[in-house]
Amino acid sequence: MGVLTRDDFLNFDAGPARELVSVPALGGDVYVRRITAGERDDFERTMKGSTKNVRAFVVALVTVDADGNPLFSGKDIEWLAGKPSFALEPIIDAHQRLNGMSRADIKELEKN
Repeated sequence: MGVLTRDDFLNFDAGPARELVSVPALGGDVYVRRITAGERDDFERTMKGSTKNVRAFVVALVTVDADGNPLFSGKDIEWLAGKPSFALEPIIDAHQRLNGMSRADIKELEKN
């Protein structure tokens, strides 16, 4: 491994921007997308201000249709928070895998 250049960053290909995820509780699949560094910063900043409904917030942030358009808006977070957690877990798991966020990261946000 050598020293990275600016071009290395500009030409970096992180792979697929989204992944099709099975959600057995709902009997179908959804796309879960990768978030940018800026979106993660915004997410963490928002969660530090209010740790309410972290999982629902994540689901609203990362769940998209086949064209990459969000399925949910901020208005849907309270509604998503009322759904059984086991139904949302496959989306949370995919988010963690695609975006490098661990359960410990989410628990830390919930504590703060």
